Amino acid sequence: MASINEVAKSYIEKKIKVDENGCWIPSNKPRPNGYVRASFLGSSWYMHRLSFNAFNGELDSSKDVCHRCDVRNCCNPEHLFQGTRKVNMQDAAKKGRQARGFKLPQTVMTKKDKECALYLIKKGCQYKDIAVLFKVTNTTIGRLALSNGIKRRSA
Repeated sequence: MASINEVAKSYIEKKIKVDENGCWIPSNKPRPNGYVRASFLGSSWYMHRLSFNAFNGELDSSKDVCHRCDVRNCCNPEHLFQGTRKVNMQDAAKKGRQARGFKLPQTVMTKKDKECALYLIKKGCQYKDIAVLFKVTNTTIGRLALSNGIKRRSA
């Protein structure tokens, strides 16, 4: 009788195509986060986690499965390694895969807006007026000024 890992390996191998970089790309459609989920033996798994378990041994459930190849839907066990959340985030930052600054989804002002606002701050315009112009809060303008070395003027 085949072990669960052998069954999982067979399941994964039937679901993947190998790309030019050696990534194992599952036929399942990726979720909005870029990862692929699959139903295996009545449980829902992220394919890269299932693959890590099947080919590399049991994964510590408190750990992330990180990608050496940086392809989220890859499930090639040779491209995967186990790491803490901190290690995973450091790896992403080191490789430039982590959104910062203007790439963050909560960023309201564009780079051009910020340049314009800084110009107005330096010219002495009131923070509240600049905030209205760019549809942000006074605090946002104040933080922009501070982060660019401009100290708040007394009223």
